[in-house]
Amino acid sequence: MLEGGEKGGEKQRRNGEEEEVVQGGERGGERQRRDGEEEEEDGEIFLDTSHFLKDTPSFSQPVENVTANVGSTASLTCVVEELGHYKVAWGYKGTGAVLTVGTRVITNNPRITVHRHHPTTWVLTITHTTLQDQGGYWCQVNTTPPRSTTGYLTVVEPPVLEGGDEEAVVHKGDTVNLTCRAHGTPTPTVRWIRDDHHTLTLAPGHSVGEVVGSGLVLEEVTPDSGGGYLCIATNGHPPSVSRRIHLIIHHPPELTAARAVVWAPLGSSTSLSCLYAAQPSPKVTWRRETSGGLFTLLPQHTFTITPHAHPPHTHNTTLHLTNLGPADFGLYTCTLVNHLGTAEARILLKGVRQQTSGAPALPTPTGTLLTLLALSMVWIAARCEFKTGVAMYDFKTGMARCDFKSGVERCDEWPDVILIRTGIYTCGVADY
Repeated sequence: MLEGGEKGGEKQRRNGEEEEVVQGGERGGERQRRDGEEEEEDGEIFLDTSHFLKDTPSFSQPVENVTANVGSTASLTCVVEELGHYKVAWGYKGTGAVLTVGTRVITNNPRITVHRHHPTTWVLTITHTTLQDQGGYWCQVNTTPPRSTTGYLTVVEPPVLEGGDEEAVVHKGDTVNLTCRAHGTPTPTVRWIRDDHHTLTLAPGHSVGEVVGSGLVLEEVTPDSGGGYLCIATNGHPPSVSRRIHLIIHHPPELTAARAVVWAPLGSSTSLSCLYAAQPSPKVTWRRETSGGLFTLLPQHTFTITPHAHPPHTHNTTLHLTNLGPADFGLYTCTLVNHLGTAEARILLKGVRQQTSGAPALPTPTGTLLTLLALSMVWIAARCEFKTGVAMYDFKTGMARCDFKSGVERCDEWPDVILIRTGIYTCGVADY
């Protein structure tokens, strides 16, 4: 009985254990299903894996590329979500060196720092950037395997020109080589222009608006070649820079009289002018011819020198004469001298008066004497009207025209008399 009872008890215990195991298994299966949230609907099994990805670091955006000028500060930003207990490191792709881990700087480079601006944002900063800093920088999280994203730092250098503004002195007819050297990243482009916006005369008969290159060659330069030349360097990264070279062409004086003959009434005032160009600046003198072919040097206060912006001349020297008397009429000479040569121009000053009552009894003008002076055109003309026609003399060309009803004739002699048909008629102009 005891034995059988014991066996029966054992069986009951075994049955109870089995039942407990089964029940436990069922409960375990329920726990597994709850943990895995495994459900079966219409023969399909859906598995929610979100709990596997929970707290897994990820990059919400790639590291953006950055461009910085030499000497400036560059910053690269890395945004990591769900970092958890992991750490963020920065490194340089060119050498593979780790620069920072977390907020700690590993490299010995004092220009590099790292900051956590936000729980998800890590910023690597490089100050006083150099061309050697250019390259890829990776942001890495120490997962297994590690996850990383890379941004690229481009370092540029705006153009820099060697040397400053300068002057270059050459002689007329020389060949000139102007040089302008620039550096930068990327390599700058250099172009040449004139600062007065005139064309560049590279050789006689060959002119262009601009020249690209570090060198500018000018062949057989003339005084017109003188002036400012600009070399301008650009590489797409402001600012552009320029350098000015002032080219000075040494040459002998080049001179011309504004008018070869000037007419003025007795007692009036007038001016005699010479236009010139010379380099270096010449010594200017004026003199008047006196009796016997001698000349009298005129005081310096009687004439002026002013700029003249009408090539090929650059200056104007003007002699001022007032209250003209008979001795003031005659031949005047302006003279220019520099160490390369001498130039002279002569101007004849003549007197003008109207016909007097004591003149021969000849047909008299119906009009009056007109003396026209146009400084911009530098010519004088006298016009006399007669009953038989019109006589005109152009003092610039030295030519007289006599216009009559019967046609046009050229007068051979002037200014004392004009030959008209078979008679002699004065025109109110005479020498003193």
